[in-house]
Amino acid sequence: MADSEDQVQFTISSLRNRILPRVQWIYQPDSLDLSALPIQKFKPNYQMNEMEKSEFLSYNWTSNIGYPKGVPNILNYLLTIEQMDQSNPHTILTQIYEQQTKVIKDVIQFIQKEEQAQGEHKGNILSNHFDEELDSINPENKTYGEQGQYFGTFRNGNRHGYGKYTFSNGDSYEGKWANNHRTGFGVYQYNNNEVYVGNFYESKRNGLGTFYYKTGDKYEGEWKDGLIEGQGVYHFTNGDCFIGQYRENKRHGDGRLVYKSGITYHGNWVDNKQKGIGCFMYGNGVYMGECEGGFRQGKGVYLFKDGSKYEGNWVRGKREGWGIYIYPLGSKYTGENKEGKRSGVGVFEKTDREVYKGNWRNDNKNGYGINIKKDGNIQEGYFLDNVYKGESIEEYLERES
Repeated sequence: MADSEDQVQFTISSLRNRILPRVQWIYQPDSLDLSALPIQKFKPNYQMNEMEKSEFLSYNWTSNIGYPKGVPNILNYLLTIEQMDQSNPHTILTQIYEQQTKVIKDVIQFIQKEEQAQGEHKGNILSNHFDEELDSINPENKTYGEQGQYFGTFRNGNRHGYGKYTFSNGDSYEGKWANNHRTGFGVYQYNNNEVYVGNFYESKRNGLGTFYYKTGDKYEGEWKDGLIEGQGVYHFTNGDCFIGQYRENKRHGDGRLVYKSGITYHGNWVDNKQKGIGCFMYGNGVYMGECEGGFRQGKGVYLFKDGSKYEGNWVRGKREGWGIYIYPLGSKYTGENKEGKRSGVGVFEKTDREVYKGNWRNDNKNGYGINIKKDGNIQEGYFLDNVYKGESIEEYLERES
């Protein structure tokens, strides 16, 4: 058990030391009680009765409380991943990035090569790209009624080889043809000023290619049957950039979204939305766990730049429900949260042997609770905004009014 705990600590240290220095200070954390003192293991003399234990949802002091039933331990999840490469833990967060980077480099090299070939095709494209027998090596003009006009080579009366087709709606295609279909490398210009540069198969975008949108966005990567499919890079006009997998024009599978602000999300996508296990890298720390719709959603761990850590449940990016928060100097809160604040039933421990176990609201002691002072004295009763008001509800209501 001790070895497992040491490995978990090693995981956290590795992530913090290797990743946090690489990101900028951009995102501000939730408001925290930074004045809390470090935690020390101890066991107060006061023993709670069974009713109190049931009321406060705990049978042990929080140093050994663990998790409620059904809540996964994300630190063990991190440890399992790290065992894949004990010698280089930070690789866990970058290995897929490196794989994707190689794919993207291949895409960019292909695009650059083909764009260079496109600039040189006039006058020698036929000899460079085609070996098959053509009706004539000399391009010919042919009008297709109201559909458009073609200027290029033919085989057996079909558009074949290299040619340019101008459509009646203003679109145009220039590139390779095979039996009347756009097949091979070509450039398709739309009448709305959008442009596709890349490969075609049977008149559909297939293989590697780049699409320039009228909005200023740009996609570089794989296509299938006219749709974005496979690995690719999407550059947004606002400065954001997505690198990852697509399915039917949507981000789907493993992918990394780098925001202009510097925040990065790397994880799973479903139908263009962040969903499943992922990793957010902020200016003030790193989050790993469940995500949905761009938010921390579900179970996860947040390692803050200041050394604090929260592990537990999240709703729309805020601490919500059961969780454990360890503050920079080591003090510890275990209990319920609401909208990013301690609210509900929880326990707060300090190193000076002071413990409060009871109700919270808006980050303060509010309602019934037990406060065990460092000198051993016990305050049991009702609190209002961290101030002890009395042992009975009547005293509490009287002082609150």
